[in-house]
Amino acid sequence: MDSKADRDKGVFRVKDWWWSKAALLMGMIYLFAAWYHISLARFIPLSILSLITICGFASMGYLFNDLFDIKKDAAAGKSNFLAGKPVLFILLLFLVSSGFVFGPWWFLPKDNFSYLLIAAQIFLFIVYSVPPLRLKERGVAGIITDALYAHGLPPVLAAYTFALAAQHPFRISEIGMLFIWQTTSGIRNILLHQFDDLESDKISGSKNFVAGMDLVWFGYLLRALVIAEVLLSVAFFGMLVSVNPLFIIAILTTVALSVAALVVYKARGQDLFSDVVWRFFPNNVTEKWLPPAFLIILSASDFRFMILLVIHLAIFNFDFYYQVGKRIYLQVKASRAFFIIVKIILSYPVNYTIYYTLRIFSIDLIKERTSFVAYFKKRLGTKEAPAKTGEH
Repeated sequence: MDSKADRDKGVFRVKDWWWSKAALLMGMIYLFAAWYHISLARFIPLSILSLITICGFASMGYLFNDLFDIKKDAAAGKSNFLAGKPVLFILLLFLVSSGFVFGPWWFLPKDNFSYLLIAAQIFLFIVYSVPPLRLKERGVAGIITDALYAHGLPPVLAAYTFALAAQHPFRISEIGMLFIWQTTSGIRNILLHQFDDLESDKISGSKNFVAGMDLVWFGYLLRALVIAEVLLSVAFFGMLVSVNPLFIIAILTTVALSVAALVVYKARGQDLFSDVVWRFFPNNVTEKWLPPAFLIILSASDFRFMILLVIHLAIFNFDFYYQVGKRIYLQVKASRAFFIIVKIILSYPVNYTIYYTLRIFSIDLIKERTSFVAYFKKRLGTKEAPAKTGEH
């Protein structure tokens, strides 16, 4: 019988990639739609087919990983969904994931370069997990391979597909920056995952690249990668501003959240490294905030994209947005004293403006010993009195 941990992972380990990689790649799809000026009518089928193949690639990658990690995971006491499963069941899962990978390409725009990118993606899955190569345990080669198949190649395939759909030029100079940015992100993510797996890999005897690094230098490397990611993303969006000025929204989103992260980091120092929410920054930017930003950009040309924004927020980690909203509300509520102070400070220029404006009309509120509102209530009451008297 499957353990609860196995069941929680779900078939194809959906929970491991739906909120992160699928959300990230859907954001990339919105990005390319805005970049290549794809209409809503064209976008709907393209996005549905893209989401299906995204799920297929993610499922296949995790199947290869789990299948060849069964013994290592058992030794480390880690759950593995495929452990103890019949061979026919495993083959069925590979067949289903293959259907999700290849099925949409009967309808998606493609050419020989598309086939090359698809083949490269599957090849990387195999050489990363399958012996005898099993680059997963071969130091830098494993780090680069994981970064390529998880972050580097998928956006390139998506960009090329949407460029074909829009008959838009596919320029290596433009896509190259996207590729470098996402590969850098992939390197940082796999390093962090290896850091999290240090103890279990030590128990199972798996080779872990991070295990041989000094923790201080590891921290320096992560900070450098984060800075590189932010700068590369801002540079990439800056390039797109010439195509669509509204991409300034993506720049402002990235910069604002990066500044917020820096403030938190300065406040917490090394504690930030153990904070699961902030340790993976800027993943929350690319996975949670940029996809809605891209949909807002699309909505400027067709308001109906706002419907997709609502759908995206609902199906891609709605709880994240709810928790963020809750924290903001609590912060505002806790800062009530701050708003009272601001109100008092602002009242001085407002009150003096009203006072000196009324002095022009020979009205002196100080001599009247009353407020602006009370003065005019009194005046209106005085004018209405004779009219009421005359009616008797």
